[in-house]
Amino acid sequence: MAWKISESAHILTLVVKRDRDIPLVRTKTKLLAREMGFERLAVIQLATSASEVARLLLRMFGGGQVRLSAVRFENRMDSCGLELIFVGRQSCTGMDGLNDSVACPANLNDLKIAPINGLKKVLDKVTIKGERDSSIRLYCLKYRGDCDWQELQAGASEIRNQLFRDTEESYVENLRAKHEEVRKLLKEKSAKNIELDRVNTDLLQLNQELEALANERTIGEMALKIADQVRNPASVIGGLIRLLRKKLPELGSREAEKIDAIEDQAAKLEEIVASFESLADQQSLYFIEEDLVEVVQEAVNSCNTLQHKGVGTKLLLADSPIIIKANRPILKIALLHVLRNSADVSLPGSEVEVRAALMDGQPMVSMADRGEGFPSEIRKKLFFGPVESRQKGTGLGLLIVKQIMEEHQATISIEDREGGGTVVFLKFPIRWQERM
Repeated sequence: MAWKISESAHILTLVVKRDRDIPLVRTKTKLLAREMGFERLAVIQLATSASEVARLLLRMFGGGQVRLSAVRFENRMDSCGLELIFVGRQSCTGMDGLNDSVACPANLNDLKIAPINGLKKVLDKVTIKGERDSSIRLYCLKYRGDCDWQELQAGASEIRNQLFRDTEESYVENLRAKHEEVRKLLKEKSAKNIELDRVNTDLLQLNQELEALANERTIGEMALKIADQVRNPASVIGGLIRLLRKKLPELGSREAEKIDAIEDQAAKLEEIVASFESLADQQSLYFIEEDLVEVVQEAVNSCNTLQHKGVGTKLLLADSPIIIKANRPILKIALLHVLRNSADVSLPGSEVEVRAALMDGQPMVSMADRGEGFPSEIRKKLFFGPVESRQKGTGLGLLIVKQIMEEHQATISIEDREGGGTVVFLKFPIRWQERM
């Protein structure tokens, strides 16, 4: 079994300087093992092991420290154990106090004396580090199943209070250990803050892109509405003036001047209508020749969601440019939406496969993830309204993508990926149709 520790809670560090410290190590280890719920035999094995190694530290390494911690195992989240770390005070002296013939090997892992051999028989893991000219560092683990880690953490403070009595010599070392725990927590908090900053940056970028999209849509829609509202009155006024001229050919000069003025203003209204329609038509001017490969590469580079979720990308891009008619900023929004959705449903460490190529002469982008996929009943509704699917609601985002693709005379489709997951296909026209 691989003993990979996922969480650790330091309980107590004991200093070994003289003979009277050895029984203290035995007693404290015994109490901790009991509090952690070890069976009686395991409690005796742990207490005996701790005192014997403490004796070894005193005899061969001039003393040292014994660090006791409760640990949780990554591969068995319902189990925990007791970790004992023994650190010698100085390099090996070559005597154990019982047998002066014991020598320090070049690698301390080769120490063949009773305490070490005994540890390997009763504990689940024993690792020795150190060389002849350095101090020993001994890692030991004892496994315990069916452990409520949350409950153990909640009671850790009380356990420390019980064990800390009569440990004046260890006061400074325990302060140092606690300081290291605080530093570790601060480091973890700092990492989380960095991740939060990345998410905020991602959201800010998305908001800016959506504002740009909304602004462009608003300008076009307002221009068309104003033109439509002004066109009818302007046409009616102009028509009435022309009709009036035909029916009243013998108007006086003053009346003729007034009719001319009205006709001029009607003509200006028609010019305003034409200018607003032109403003709306100018949206098509934003569609220029772009390299699809470059746009896809740019979208992948700016997708922060991939970074903070730990999802990689496998880029399969054409070697030569793929020219399409596109509004580059708006098309990038569509690509980012699909990329973010793929990242959201992917497991950390997995990859989103992004491809830009010609398929039977047609420009195409595909993005394939290893998520859960879309159920058939959800897929039917994807492009017709907001829906809840997989881990997040993606319907609104796909509606935006669909609208953008239609403006690019392109299509979007979704298929199951072989081996699990989803592939989103974005296909662009071979020939751009100019709209009248």
